[in-house]
Amino acid sequence: MDLNWFRDFSNLAITANFSRAAVMSNVSQPTLSRRIRALENWAGVTLVDRSCHPVRLTVAGKQMLEA
Repeated sequence: MDLNWFRDFSNLAITANFSRAAVMSNVSQPTLSRRIRALENWAGVTLVDRSCHPVRLTVAGKQMLEA
């Protein structure tokens, strides 16, 4: 687990866009996407609904953001 994952996740929650969140995190979009996926694997749940645009947090994602 890497604390940068949480920063990236927070930026994604703010922007609802992987590209803009990557700019905020000062990483490439593929790197941010991998980090979010790694956070989801670590948590064992899907945190981001990628099926819509802009992306939305799942219920578990909202709970993690609050915590």
